[in-house]
Amino acid sequence: MYNALQQVPEMLIATPQPRSGESVLGFLLRASELNGYKSINQLFSIAHMSTNESRSARPSLKKLAPIFGRPENALMEAGLDAPDEDGSGRHLNLAGHRIPSFHMRSKHAGICPECVKDKGYIESFFELKYALGCPLHGIRVLEFCPECNKRVNWWRRGLAKCSCGCDFSEVAVSYIDNPGVVALLGILRCKLFNTEFDQDEAADLGFPVEAMQRMSLNTLLALIHRFSSAVSVDNENYFDLDHSYDWKALVTTTEVLSNWPKGFHKHLMHVHASGANLSKLGLRGQFNSFYESLFKTGIPAKEIAFLRKAFVEFGQDHWQNARIHSNLIAHEDRKLVGINELAAKMNVQPRNVHNLVRRGELIPVSTVEKGNLLFDTSQPLPKIGKTFSLRVAAKHLGVPSTVLRAFRKSGYYVASYSARPATAYNQIDVENLYALIRHNAKPIATLDPLGHVSLSDIMQMKFGNIEIKSDLLKAITEGKLKPLGYLAECVDTLVFDYEQVMGVVELLEVDLQYFFNIKDSKEECNLAVTTVKLLYAEGKVVGFRKHGNDWISRKSMAEFLSRYTACTEVAALKGLSLVALSDLCYEIGIVSSNIQQMKHGFIANGQLSVLGLLNG
Repeated sequence: MYNALQQVPEMLIATPQPRSGESVLGFLLRASELNGYKSINQLFSIAHMSTNESRSARPSLKKLAPIFGRPENALMEAGLDAPDEDGSGRHLNLAGHRIPSFHMRSKHAGICPECVKDKGYIESFFELKYALGCPLHGIRVLEFCPECNKRVNWWRRGLAKCSCGCDFSEVAVSYIDNPGVVALLGILRCKLFNTEFDQDEAADLGFPVEAMQRMSLNTLLALIHRFSSAVSVDNENYFDLDHSYDWKALVTTTEVLSNWPKGFHKHLMHVHASGANLSKLGLRGQFNSFYESLFKTGIPAKEIAFLRKAFVEFGQDHWQNARIHSNLIAHEDRKLVGINELAAKMNVQPRNVHNLVRRGELIPVSTVEKGNLLFDTSQPLPKIGKTFSLRVAAKHLGVPSTVLRAFRKSGYYVASYSARPATAYNQIDVENLYALIRHNAKPIATLDPLGHVSLSDIMQMKFGNIEIKSDLLKAITEGKLKPLGYLAECVDTLVFDYEQVMGVVELLEVDLQYFFNIKDSKEECNLAVTTVKLLYAEGKVVGFRKHGNDWISRKSMAEFLSRYTACTEVAALKGLSLVALSDLCYEIGIVSSNIQQMKHGFIANGQLSVLGLLNG
């Protein structure tokens, strides 16, 4: 009987569609304005909602849906925020986030007149407590009506019109002169709407970009709230917006996050250091109120790990007036550790550390009450490795013992870690050399018997003396001779290009101080390769042939050029062609040293004066 007598809400004449990211109360105000009502209270009246329901920050969409001619889920799918499920009021839903109510000011959201002009609606972003400016337009939001001085709320005439009749679209806007605050507001908005913020802008301002990327909206709001504890506002004047509590909290948070971590360290020194409890020995105890408010209030530890690290850095590098408990420092970042932690860090047994201390190779920084040693891991630590004999080291590297001995004798072997006796090989040094020889080689399927050669085969070849093979090994470690790959997980199966190996060997065998490759004739003596080949073939200059290459004696070439000048050079000096020069020489009886062709010929320097050229 009661259900039959219930009134069915009538549908509005204008039923607008919610916009993406639109505030639910802003949507109702927009609908009220479109239907010509003076207040959204008339919408609630039509929906048969009680006074308490109509004053809620999240009115029932179930009761409002019929007046828009849509089911409740259609309004929710469009993005409108429904009441929180637990009904306690401790949290509010906002754009898919469940946010503590004390981070919100939903009933008194500010207004950006420019956004209303551009979009025709008000974003839910402005319901956030710290959304005191518009990051899109860089202006302060209107929190109070400039005519009636009342705080802006949703129970007004329209999106841009106060209950007193003031048109907000005609009010002069106030631009934000702090780019860091605008950027922080932009990050808040992006996190609310799950979009990427401008990382380049944040990096330019010195924000900890990677940490802020991992941070949730609720964590960022909580940080602003925590840093607001440093804000002091005496006799707060609500109309002096630049000195309002929440605005100063935004500015303080910007100063903390800018130029990270220096801004944070400056904040600690200037704001909290004066209140440090110096009767405590530990950093946490001295800054207990700050520490408890930031790290012990339920904020996810992983999201603010960067703050904890910066707090420890402040104590270590700036404050330097307190002990820092090991629990504050990540295991890998601890500076002062005991012998067991140090042994684990060095990947050795504690007895090995004791041996280093006994031999004086490792010096503890202090001894604590029970006699345990403390070590400073920020200092260079000695490494411990097994001692290899020459034979074992050579086998590990895949080279003959004689080659490794010559390699060390030549000064190529780097012994960074001690071995006993000193002539032996430390395991770490050998492993480092092994890594250099490998050069990040990749596995290959097969070995070409004609084009490939293994390191083991190279070391068995008969060329030069043992020092040549030592130099060849040096060329491999320096990357001048790179392996093509390897056939198995063993260094002596490294595979190289045969011709490349022979080229390097040839260079090692030839004393480049006295010989040059005939291929380099143009650069060496400004002669064509063919010309030098003919000189070499006729015995005018001396040299030798090795691995398919001709090497010319620099001394013999210099002696030849001191007696003869190339016909090409003479023709150039006379401004003649080679044919004309040949005819001229024939007429005046000059016999050139013709080697098959005039272009490869030479004229004795003593005959240059006959041609009108100075000798030399």
